[in-house]
Amino acid sequence: MSTPDAETPPPSPHRAIAERLVDERSWVSSPAVSPDGAHVAFVVSTTDLTANVTRSVIWIDDAPVSAGEHDGNPVWSPDGHHLAFTSKRGEKKGDATLHVLPVGTPGELRTLCTRDEGIDSPAWSPDGKWIAFVSRTRHERYGAKDVTWQAPRKVERLQGRLDGEDWVFDRPSHVYVVASDGTAPPRNLTPGDHQHHGVTWRADSSAVITSAARHDTWDRELTADLYEFGLDSGAEPRRLTGTDGCYHTPSVSPDGSKIAFIGFPDPLTYPQNARVGVIPADGEAVPADAIVWASADHDRTFEAIFGTPSPVWEDDETLLATAEDRGSTHLYRIAADGSVPPKPLTSGALTVAGLSAAAGVIATTRTTVERPAELFVGDERSTDVAARLAASLLPAEHFTVPTTDGTDEIDCWITRPADFDETQRYPVLLNV
Repeated sequence: MSTPDAETPPPSPHRAIAERLVDERSWVSSPAVSPDGAHVAFVVSTTDLTANVTRSVIWIDDAPVSAGEHDGNPVWSPDGHHLAFTSKRGEKKGDATLHVLPVGTPGELRTLCTRDEGIDSPAWSPDGKWIAFVSRTRHERYGAKDVTWQAPRKVERLQGRLDGEDWVFDRPSHVYVVASDGTAPPRNLTPGDHQHHGVTWRADSSAVITSAARHDTWDRELTADLYEFGLDSGAEPRRLTGTDGCYHTPSVSPDGSKIAFIGFPDPLTYPQNARVGVIPADGEAVPADAIVWASADHDRTFEAIFGTPSPVWEDDETLLATAEDRGSTHLYRIAADGSVPPKPLTSGALTVAGLSAAAGVIATTRTTVERPAELFVGDERSTDVAARLAASLLPAEHFTVPTTDGTDEIDCWITRPADFDETQRYPVLLNV
């Protein structure tokens, strides 16, 4: 972090990076506000067209703090003195690594673990002792030193292969937990054939909560439940929802009494608007008709195409979440009891892609049709990494076309280069 000139007024700790970075092929993601609200960590990614690679670096406020080429997913320790992040610094190509970096305190970078699959969704336990994360667990055949792992395999379930993931039936996503001081290797809390997505902690650090489809017909339905897994070895998972909807991206309230999530009931009806739901953290599994659908008064989906961040608790009664609205994605403040309609905090033609909040400070990443994502703290833009790319494009033209039956309309946009000449013909990229 830079030190302000003693003869000039010190800038806000979140003020602009502006032109020191910066490359026309850069964008910002993964904002993370420190627990005291004084700092914001985030990721700056840059595409190197010559090398055909995208590099990513962790920044805090106005300076880079990591030196890897593929660093991401920053998350603060509860005391704000350390930052955990993921990278690819293993000895073998493709290895994923998890690290802890001291911030404002003496110490050196620690490597907590190395995985042969990616590491996602790191989450620090409230007591600071553990970091949970999600990673795929490979069948032992992947480690064979001969070609036996290439032998025919019997796939007995649907959803055995996914776009962008290849085969997943023999490398399911599991939740792991590792000591934050690096004194012990990671433990798999969710072994078996089932896939798990996202992770959050109970307020007392005794268990993690994740989303999974663990019922017998999981591969033929869109149903997914919230589950709690204790840290004790061999403890049975506790199902928190009624296997009657699709529930994911959980988030525990500061006092530990409630769990918010994104989802929808009746998975046989699809597509439908995803909502922000709230359930008690303790007690029996909650059926769909007993869930408090806190966002029900807003007729938009809270499951966004460009990423669905977990709901963020501002306090024990108020949530922040993002919802789509005809090509835009806006930030909303939501009463956890659903007593008032969600209140929009952003407006205009933009997409809120990333979200974090702590100590009254809200950080988001926002993108538009013409400009990749930048960091905003409150409503102030704090980065300017994509200025040159934005300058190379004309403002996007928005128009609509009627649906085939004429009962609705479809939103469309077209973006032209700044030097567009109507007398010339141009290649067109079409994104549906």
